[in-house]
Amino acid sequence: MAASRQAFTAAGLGPEDLLQAAENARDRGSPLGVTPDVLEDRAEWLEDDYEVDLPMDREQAEVLLTVSSIELMKYPKSIVAMARLLNQAGVDWTFSTKGYESTNFGFLSGRTDIAKLAIERLVSAAEAIGAKTLVIPECGHAYGVLRWSGANILGRPLPFDVVHITEYLAALKREGKELPPNAAVDKDGNPTTDPHKVAALTPFGTHKGYGIALVIDVLTGVLMGAEYGPHITAMYGDYDKPRKLASTMIAIDPDTYAGFDHFIDKMDAMVDDLHAQPPAPGFEQVLVPGEIEWQNEKYNREHGVPVLETIYQYLKS
Repeated sequence: MAASRQAFTAAGLGPEDLLQAAENARDRGSPLGVTPDVLEDRAEWLEDDYEVDLPMDREQAEVLLTVSSIELMKYPKSIVAMARLLNQAGVDWTFSTKGYESTNFGFLSGRTDIAKLAIERLVSAAEAIGAKTLVIPECGHAYGVLRWSGANILGRPLPFDVVHITEYLAALKREGKELPPNAAVDKDGNPTTDPHKVAALTPFGTHKGYGIALVIDVLTGVLMGAEYGPHITAMYGDYDKPRKLASTMIAIDPDTYAGFDHFIDKMDAMVDDLHAQPPAPGFEQVLVPGEIEWQNEKYNREHGVPVLETIYQYLKS
């Protein structure tokens, strides 16, 4: 897969938005243009608004916590949650303005030079503070790139352990570290800070989050004749049993409500309002979900779907 990405990019067929994100990471520190100054400003804001300590650029620390810029800019409460858990457990940790972006769009775009630069920044930051562990936040690819490809790209062993935030929190649980208040409940439904007594985590959004989770289980489980909640077979371990999962697709006729024409007019206005919002540094426009895929589909319909020469020859044969 990595070789295919590199081949597409070398042939000039890499997705423009992906390559732009990689260049942003090279030139500005992150794909969303989160520079060290932006990182410090956001951290200061989160500290003030959520009354949480976010250590920055400590001279020495056991753990270097990294961020995904999309979390920092769009889902900052995840940063707050990680900080509260680490602080509550008494972890010796810090952020670093010298190496903070966990994502690696150089790797995803096939730009090996940018991929290596991103890894070098994290390694240099960790080495500067003597970190023994580098923690990756919730990100679809960041952990895999650094954990399994980092040493090969860097050309030497990584001088620290790479762990995912969930993996690290699980280790804290095994050590008996206390959880923050109101993070979990025991088997009787009472709040607990003892990780060994946890029966369930409290939902996001408290009672409203519970309601949302319940509706999702009803729509995708009960309504579809599938299983729900604890009755779903675990993803790993018991491979002989079917998981009995389902998906739900809902079709809504706008004419049943305000009318099709009204719906289209209002949706157009909503999209226009979103497009009019100022984009993050390094980007041209705020997009709505699915818009990148629509743009790629339009481009491919006009110019053809790019494929590797080897695949083309195989299809011809």
